[in-house]
Amino acid sequence: MLSISGTGKVREYRLVHRVAMAAQDRDGKELLAPSVLQLNRDFSYDDQQVMAKEAEEAMLHREMEQDILRQLLRRLAFLR
Repeated sequence: MLSISGTGKVREYRLVHRVAMAAQDRDGKELLAPSVLQLNRDFSYDDQQVMAKEAEEAMLHREMEQDILRQLLRRLAFLR
């Protein structure tokens, strides 16, 4: 929850997607130091549009997963 209205209703949420990663070769030699990739997205909420806001949240989660996967693949590409 990011913010609430004066009546105590949620107005904004913050979505957080976090992935920890590291890479080693077959011999256990560290190729990529442990690190955390994190994305944050804020979105507004409206009790009058519950279905639309649920769809928006699902879309944001998918986009965040895709973004973090692209970041992870770019880091792994540098290991070649």
